[in-house]
Amino acid sequence: MRVDQSVQRAAAWLECADVLAATRPSGYGAGAARAEVTALLDRYPGCLIAAVPDAGGGCLIGTRGGETLLASPAAGSAGPGACCQVLASFLHAWLVAGGSVASLRTVVMRGRGGTVYIRLAVC
Repeated sequence: MRVDQSVQRAAAWLECADVLAATRPSGYGAGAARAEVTALLDRYPGCLIAAVPDAGGGCLIGTRGGETLLASPAAGSAGPGACCQVLASFLHAWLVAGGSVASLRTVVMRGRGGTVYIRLAVC
């Protein structure tokens, strides 16, 4: 289950969500997204993936296993901040299927808005 943690009416679902993703950063500055990802994983022990768009248009994703990834747009692509929720759900499915964080370098997402190429870097 994926829940947008920024929607108040979803509060009852936060305790049982596998993926918690925000639609916007809750703060600004270099460490705001990282602090929010850490807080989500700490507060909701059932959460396996927490994702928060960062102020620079990227997306910071933390895993229950301790890995943190920075998703940033590849050259000529839109920022992944807008698709942070979908990217977090993809990463959850990837890990549950046995994939590893280290094996991911680029994710290609196609939709009505076109194709988005996203670089992933472990940070």
